Amino acid sequence: MGQANLRGTFEQRKTSAIIEAIRTEKRRAAEKKAQEKKQADEWNSLTTSQQQKRVFIAGLMASVMTHGNTAGINFESELFDVELKGIKDGNCNVTDCQKPGATYYNKSTKKYYCKACAEMINWEGGRKDVMELYGVPLLCEPDA
Repeated sequence: MGQANLRGTFEQRKTSAIIEAIRTEKRRAAEKKAQEKKQADEWNSLTTSQQQKRVFIAGLMASVMTHGNTAGINFESELFDVELKGIKDGNCNVTDCQKPGATYYNKSTKKYYCKACAEMINWEGGRKDVMELYGVPLLCEPDA
């Protein structure tokens, strides 16, 4: 009788543990799904400009994590003047920067950038391609 009771108790505990593990897994899956929905809803509530800003900042953050340099980018810039964007001595052509005094001309976009953004555009790894396409080592150079 004692052995049968122990066996029964063991089976009950085993069954209870399995049921609890299943419940825990279902709860975690539901929490994960709710979190993903919340993130999707938040993303969808943003304007296209805000989405682009987040993608741009994520890219810069990845660059910072890889290269350890922010080059003075203003991550918090919200306001910019479209009429001044990308013109000589106007605002930097990078939407999320918009620093005034843009004097670096980009041969590809034919727009002007601030020094910090121009330095990021002129990253060392892209210089070979720029040399082949434009015959110069730097894509952005100060305009004389």
